[in-house]
Amino acid sequence: MSRDVVSLVELSQRMRVLEDHRPHTSTALALAWPELDAMLPDGGLPLGVTELSSERALGTNVLALAAIRAAHVGDPKAWCAWIEVGDALHAPGLVASGVDLARLLVVRPTAKDAMRVSVRVAASGAFNVIVIDAFALQNMAEIKGDRKTMAQEVFVRKLALMAEQHGARIVLLTDSTAHKSMPWPVALRLEIDRAPMELLVHVAKERHGRLALAKVRIPLPSVRVADPLRRNG
Repeated sequence: MSRDVVSLVELSQRMRVLEDHRPHTSTALALAWPELDAMLPDGGLPLGVTELSSERALGTNVLALAAIRAAHVGDPKAWCAWIEVGDALHAPGLVASGVDLARLLVVRPTAKDAMRVSVRVAASGAFNVIVIDAFALQNMAEIKGDRKTMAQEVFVRKLALMAEQHGARIVLLTDSTAHKSMPWPVALRLEIDRAPMELLVHVAKERHGRLALAKVRIPLPSVRVADPLRRNG
């Protein structure tokens, strides 16, 4: 935990030395993935929280990586963050996928602290794209009697407020089979099925009500994206 806090402080100081850089653009983040961008209501990821949901979160990381790459390519000063419980993220896979590791902060809080740390990262305003591997959070039972444990929908609402305030995009990787007490307040929810050479993507929720009637077949990029999550083996 202390290492994560120190990393955020050091990054904040470095950002102030460079300049007070905040991604306030109101346009969608195009992913440089023509078939996917074409099916998204705004032609890319909107500001706010996007939920990528599939069984055991399989296949969601491919889209999350596309968002990080797009942010790095679009702005040479853009920083991104990836938050996960455990160590499923595989660095060689990230490198093979074209992610700039020099501008990616990986945060590994404990399960108990993960929500609070995620909100703190979002509140820093230092990141264009924040990916939160919520797979472990969804399957973690709430600690009875611990007032610091927030409900999942409250957690997502806090993230949404921070994203709107700082002009960021937060991507939640979720397990579609996990129970939710109520729908999450996300700007966009994509349901994903992974196939050998393609993804089946469905717009299940969009804040302006523009929904897809069926899943769209999205071919994987011609250059195979390496899978950086060990759980997706």
